[in-house]
Amino acid sequence: MNIKYDPDFKDYYDALPTDKLRKKTSQKIQFLAKNPRHRSLNFKKYNKKNKKDKTWQFRIDRNWRIWGIRDGDDITLYYIFLK
Repeated sequence: MNIKYDPDFKDYYDALPTDKLRKKTSQKIQFLAKNPRHRSLNFKKYNKKNKKDKTWQFRIDRNWRIWGIRDGDDITLYYIFLK
């Protein structure tokens, strides 16, 4: 998967509360690039009811998620949020 970043994504990344969480976030993004089906990601559509919606999310850990827009093999990461 090809990873792209919204210009604001870095602000969300930098605002994460710990260096450990930033490191884990970077690791999960690498997993997504190599294998979106990696079991630790739980990569899935954000709104399964709307088939036209291209919003997807994946797991950083139990509490944190990353949200992005997928278009084929490309995903643009927009937002990091607390579940």
